Amino acid sequence: MNSHKPSILAIDIGSTQTHIAAVCPQKMSCTDRIDFENAEFDTHFSVSIKQIVSINTQIRRVNITSCIKKMAAKAKEICEDKKTFDEITIIDAQKSLPITINYENSHLLGTDRICNAIACAALFDGQNCIIVDSGTAITVDCLRSGKVFEGGAILPGVTMQINALHHGTDALPLVPPVVISTSIPALGTSTAGCIAAGVFYGAAAAVDRLIAEYLDYLSVDGNSHTQIITTGGGWRAIEPLIRHKTVNLPNLTLIGTAIVGI
Repeated sequence: MNSHKPSILAIDIGSTQTHIAAVCPQKMSCTDRIDFENAEFDTHFSVSIKQIVSINTQIRRVNITSCIKKMAAKAKEICEDKKTFDEITIIDAQKSLPITINYENSHLLGTDRICNAIACAALFDGQNCIIVDSGTAITVDCLRSGKVFEGGAILPGVTMQINALHHGTDALPLVPPVVISTSIPALGTSTAGCIAAGVFYGAAAAVDRLIAEYLDYLSVDGNSHTQIITTGGGWRAIEPLIRHKTVNLPNLTLIGTAIVGI
C-alpha cells in the first residue's frame, strides 16, 4: 500500500444501523466514526458525511458495504451528488477481491461478512481466523490461512430472538432493556428472566459450539493457531458467557470495507 494515501470514507449499512468512518489504510484504524439507526438515514446520512469530510479533507474515495441494496444505491447517489469524491464503490462479491470466496452463489454472501474476512486477512497475515459478528443476526465465519473464506453459520441475534418470542406467542412478554442489559442468571425465576436466560445463554452456547467445530475444521491442515475475532454492537451482551478466548475489534467491518480495492 502507498504510505501517502489519504483516508478512505467507509460506509457500512447493516440491517438496523448505519456506520460511517474515516479509515486510515496504513494504520488500519478508524477515526471520526458516526453511528445511527437506519430509520434516521434521511436526516443523518448527508450531515454525517459532511462532518467527517470537513475533518478529513483529503478523502477522495468512498467504499460502501450493505445488506440492503436500495440503501447502498441511495448512499452512493448522495455521495455522487456532493461532487467531492473521485471514486465511489459498492462492495460486490463478484469483483476482484484479495481473498478467495468458497461459497455457493457468492453473490448472495453478505458483503459485511466479506469485509470482515478481508480485514482479518490484512490484520492477521496468513493466519486462520474465526470471525464472530453479533448484530441483528449473529454470523460465525471461517477464514483459512488468511486467504480463503470457507463459509460459516448464521443465527438470530439476541434482540431478534426476544422480539420473535414476544410477537410469535400470545403470552410471552417483550423483555425490557433493563433486564437485557443487567447480569443474567442461568436459572430464571420469572418469565422475563427465563426468556433472557434462554436467549443469551443459548446464543453464547451456539457461538461457542460453532467456534469449537471450526477450530477442529481449521486444524486439519496442521495450522493449530487460530485467531478468534469478534465485532458487532451485540457482542458485549454475550461476551461474558463465551468460554473461548477472543479479540474484539469494533471497527472490523469498516476497516475491511475501506481496504477493498486499494
